[in-house]
Amino acid sequence: ADEYGKYNMQGLKFGDTVMLEAWREGNDMDGRVYTITAVVTDLAGNRTTKSTTVIVPHSMGK
Repeated sequence: ADEYGKYNMQGLKFGDTVMLEAWREGNDMDGRVYTITAVVTDLAGNRTTKSTTVIVPHSMGK
């Protein structure tokens, strides 16, 4: 996975949008791989964690 930088976005609410970086380093020929993890705690203190992976392939344009 690419590790250009890690972000910790706090205070997001249900339905909010997470923006991904559009740039890549010039020598990164395999595209970008993002792992998005959400940790949610309700008012009773119940906590759950879910993750998903987003793969953005390198542009194959000519």
